[in-house]
Amino acid sequence: MGDDSAKNEKALFAQVLTKPVKHAHLEKTVQLILKSGHKLKAVSEQQNTLNLNTDFGQQYPLQILLAEDNAINEKLFVSILRKLGYTPAIARNGAEAYQEAVSVVYDVIFMDVQMPVLDGLEATRQIRSSAISQPFIIAMTANAMREDKEACLAAGMNHYLSKPLRLEEIKAALQLGYKQVKTHEARS
Repeated sequence: MGDDSAKNEKALFAQVLTKPVKHAHLEKTVQLILKSGHKLKAVSEQQNTLNLNTDFGQQYPLQILLAEDNAINEKLFVSILRKLGYTPAIARNGAEAYQEAVSVVYDVIFMDVQMPVLDGLEATRQIRSSAISQPFIIAMTANAMREDKEACLAAGMNHYLSKPLRLEEIKAALQLGYKQVKTHEARS
């Protein structure tokens, strides 16, 4: 509010606005920054590079199944997992996810909730009722309401991520899955 001292720190800020800011001026400023965002992009890419490295997969070794019916989401998520050091198996609907889970031992399953043939909730129920080594199942859904999360947990999922997925949340979920795997191995 009336303080222009930040203008002397140009290396820290893309732009400095003095309050009160008019809506139209804020909009123009944001558009300008986004159009010329080479500095912002460089910082963002540098942070992502620091957070995406294969050491994570070595530190938390897991067998992962990705159940996702949307090709774009699948490609993006597989890319992230590979950069973290994983090579996930793919299922494109709930029925395929169930078949994979009963055929191969997976530590973690990222399960899209809304899929064709068999949705993620029903696929999870079937996996939970099977006499197999039980994986850590992470729900992935664009539905971010509390009831949606409760439905996922009630179906037997261990964790819940809302889309769009965020890197730090993915890593935290993988760490939880790894912890469960190690706890299960220690009990066996």
